[in-house]
Amino acid sequence: LGEFMKIDDATVVSFVQNKVLLLHKIAAHADDPRSIANASIDDTDQYNKTGVSGIFIGLKIPSHQDYIYKTVWIAADDKKLHPVLSRNDIYFPRKSGFWELQVKQGNNRAALSAHNMAEKDLAATEKVSTKTASSVSESIVIDYIGNDYVAIENNTGGITRLQVLPVDKLSSAIGIKVLDLLGPAGLKAYHGAREQAVQTLYSQGIASINADINEDNYGLTRKNGHWYLRGRVNYYGNNAPGIMEFDIKLLPPAKLVFYDALYPGWQSIKDRVPNALDAFASPNKDIVVVKTKSKLYIFSINGEQLNSIPLGEIALDEGTTIIMAEWATGFYVDDWEKNFLTNGASVLEK
Repeated sequence: LGEFMKIDDATVVSFVQNKVLLLHKIAAHADDPRSIANASIDDTDQYNKTGVSGIFIGLKIPSHQDYIYKTVWIAADDKKLHPVLSRNDIYFPRKSGFWELQVKQGNNRAALSAHNMAEKDLAATEKVSTKTASSVSESIVIDYIGNDYVAIENNTGGITRLQVLPVDKLSSAIGIKVLDLLGPAGLKAYHGAREQAVQTLYSQGIASINADINEDNYGLTRKNGHWYLRGRVNYYGNNAPGIMEFDIKLLPPAKLVFYDALYPGWQSIKDRVPNALDAFASPNKDIVVVKTKSKLYIFSINGEQLNSIPLGEIALDEGTTIIMAEWATGFYVDDWEKNFLTNGASVLEK
């Protein structure tokens, strides 16, 4: 995660996690042997850590009639597990640095709040989902958080709708329209799947169906190790509001879900962990985090399958779901871990 500014054909300035790096071109090709001629052994080791992986996992945990949120950091170096770290709320990486996302709840009102952890003036940088009096959120539940977008369930006036919001504009009264985020193919898939759901409701004798004026009643869900797009129809039946959800047959775009690969495949993971409900694999293909009903297991990979004994495990509260998975590899792992510790994380007690 970073931004680059070209100075000339041989010089680039890189902005990475609140650091500025001056980069000089020393070879025309990445595999040119001259590329390491002027680098020390320590330098090449630092930037060549292909066996180092780390992941921020966002947890949504039921608490009374609501949810609390936590972030867990899991990292491994050459298949050796680092101490697992944890902190309250959602801590996530962006191009501009590390951010914190919170749900502020009270007095039958709820709001999303996000801010850059590096900014000292919270009031100047905080993004808050303030609503008009006619659309005040009674409750907000986070279903997914990526670098730039958050998918939520927004309860307003007893009607719970799905929304996708930009982190930089949480104050928006409506979510991002399907067309704007998923394009024409996504809008076509959304309309087709929604119409099937509506016809199913009609066949059940339900006629009071909410109109989809804004085309923004959609979000993300997890299934078998991947993120999937889902839509929702709100209706009124049996003297109460109801919902019917439907799958949108389209892969989430990269700007919404940047990385979603699974190695080894889901069936191989299930063979090793039959009660697995979800799994997250490192881009390095060295570790996999497997979720069951009550635990997170961290496995190293041997060939095309998980090792028989996990590197470690983490207990989960009943009903916990995962709403974020952000991977770091190479030298980013140390950077992310140090930053996490600097901003309130502590070693998770076993």
